[in-house]
Amino acid sequence: MSSTVIPSIQSILQYLLDRPTTNDNFTDPLIVLGNKYQPSSPLKHNPLEQQSYFSGLNTFLDDIGLNLASFQQNNGGQTANVCQEDIPWPSDFISDVATRLWFTYRSGFPVIKRDPDGPSPLSLGSLFRGTLDVKNASIGFTTDSGWGCMIRTSQSLLANALLNLHVGRKWRYIPAENPNGETEYAKKYEKQWQIITWFADFPWAPFSIQQIVRYGSEHCNKKPGEWFGPSAASRSIVYLCKQSYKACKLNTYLTEGNGDIYEDELLPVSCPEGTEKGFRPTLILSGVRLGVRNVNPVYWAFLKKLLSIHQSVGIAGGRPSSSHYFFGYQGDDLFYMDPHTPQTALLADHVDDADYRAEYVASVHTKRIRKLGLCEMDPSMLIGLLVTSLEDYKELKRTIAGFKDAERFLNIYEHHPVVASRGSAGSELFDDDDFIDLGVEQKKKAELADGESTNESSLVANSDTFDELREHGSTDKLQRKIPERRFSQAVLIEHADAERDEINFDGDATMISHKETEEKFEEVKKGGEVCDMTEKA
Repeated sequence: MSSTVIPSIQSILQYLLDRPTTNDNFTDPLIVLGNKYQPSSPLKHNPLEQQSYFSGLNTFLDDIGLNLASFQQNNGGQTANVCQEDIPWPSDFISDVATRLWFTYRSGFPVIKRDPDGPSPLSLGSLFRGTLDVKNASIGFTTDSGWGCMIRTSQSLLANALLNLHVGRKWRYIPAENPNGETEYAKKYEKQWQIITWFADFPWAPFSIQQIVRYGSEHCNKKPGEWFGPSAASRSIVYLCKQSYKACKLNTYLTEGNGDIYEDELLPVSCPEGTEKGFRPTLILSGVRLGVRNVNPVYWAFLKKLLSIHQSVGIAGGRPSSSHYFFGYQGDDLFYMDPHTPQTALLADHVDDADYRAEYVASVHTKRIRKLGLCEMDPSMLIGLLVTSLEDYKELKRTIAGFKDAERFLNIYEHHPVVASRGSAGSELFDDDDFIDLGVEQKKKAELADGESTNESSLVANSDTFDELREHGSTDKLQRKIPERRFSQAVLIEHADAERDEINFDGDATMISHKETEEKFEEVKKGGEVCDMTEKA
């Protein structure tokens, strides 16, 4: 990896316009994947720790051969103190954030051949981003800039699950392989590097973009260069973890369209040997859609709760047409990492190069803090939960059961329900990869199996032993009543006006309409402004 940076127009403008997030909340705790940190105090900050926006800009311009000093002199030095009142983020919080793995667009990897009926590598976007590869443009893609953001955020979710599993949640990254001769740190640093190489940008790396694109092309109707939805990304993760289990030692369980967990499906995955001691770490992937154009505020508390528990490994979601990796929150703002930064690909020839390794490791960590209000978040998302033992799983169940029925969008049941579903009007217009539930007709109480209850007693939060769980989670798939949600992904889909109803998420259009119903919810914007919005389709 060369130390000389040749920036694109986009990267310069992005840096100039995308200023660092201000630390302006000194009341609410800072949450990072189950860890809690106290906010900064505006009265106790150290001026020596203040980091000016322009000092960071100066470093960036130095890297590309320019110098801000002359600019400052020509402007009377007025830029030097623009951000002197900025309060630094707590150091323990920053250390945790900087340890999370962050995957972004990469350029210069081996060609992913284009599909004759798929997108072309030649585009104005690639020219603007500085990632146009004229030599290989007729063959295929050597960069995922512009289309791979959902793949990269899904890689971030999986990579942080593997980091927690194999290195430990308490470990903190330091930009050195063996600081102060600490052997234990060096071992964990080496393990971190191994995990990173699993996501390297060459075809035989277990979780490379080539592997994910290949699976998406063969099984999800996603051609190279097309945006992935959350479902295509999650299905790829499940398949690749299974293929590489000997190395990653991670099982996966993917929930179906409504996001619920069924023990008669999960336990055979986590406990294939049928004993508690044989419990295998399992990544639960739950794809949900929590509204039409925004996340319904009724679910905000539960969404934040899922990020605050130690089983959390984050959320791959974002805003319309742009995917992010969410790893925590403060108040009603979510912290996220942005994959939309093109960097040089990690290639097989350089894996054993020590200097290259140190530089590449640094490129998958960031101290940059970004926030997005919950009211701005796209309602389609992929939630990751890692359970490493039976006790860990029982704790997750108790946490979920502690929320009110109407406020949670994820439940745990003994059995998978047998339901009758209606077809989707205009279903040919939709990509069934995008976690859109079709309308569900539930049987009446009289039609339930003998002894079945229509309440939520099917939630097995009180099952304490492995044998009880296995008994509850038998393979008999009984009829269960699905609890009513005030508004989540379970909606009837019809097509009335495609252009008016189109919702873009990472390039996958999802049009939701229901002519005879209204869904009213509030969008709470930053600053406390509340806007009532009635969504009609």
